[in-house]
Amino acid sequence: MIAENPPSETVIYQSKRYNILRIIGSLLPLGFGFSIFLGGGSLDIKPLLSGIFFMLIGFGIIYFSYKDLKNKTPKLLLNFKGIQLNGKDFYAWLTILDVVIYTKPGRNRVNCLRLQTDKGFIECPIDGLTINNVDLQLLIRAYRRKAQSK
Repeated sequence: MIAENPPSETVIYQSKRYNILRIIGSLLPLGFGFSIFLGGGSLDIKPLLSGIFFMLIGFGIIYFSYKDLKNKTPKLLLNFKGIQLNGKDFYAWLTILDVVIYTKPGRNRVNCLRLQTDKGFIECPIDGLTINNVDLQLLIRAYRRKAQSK
């Protein structure tokens, strides 16, 4: 099993399917906004502003989903030396005190990877990855275990 014997490096990307579903889902507020905007028939300001508001939400979701879809940098990179988040910051396993995958409570629930380092906490949203949270947790444990045994 991979969790017992992880490869020398694991690269995890944002899921294309997740972003395509977000784009399809954004058509709902976009269409609703168009129908309010065009269906008013009069120049009353409230339907116009409501329609523009929903269209902006739809276009915003499309923009950010398309931006994520075209992003080729890995979201997470795991190896025996440490973990790299969003293709930017690298954290060595020796400096990481704890790793937790959790769901932020509230209306907009977001799955997050939280690293506790000797300098503080680092959070990274991990919704829509090409790996599920359980397998990611197992991989992180395996890499940490291998790094500590060396």
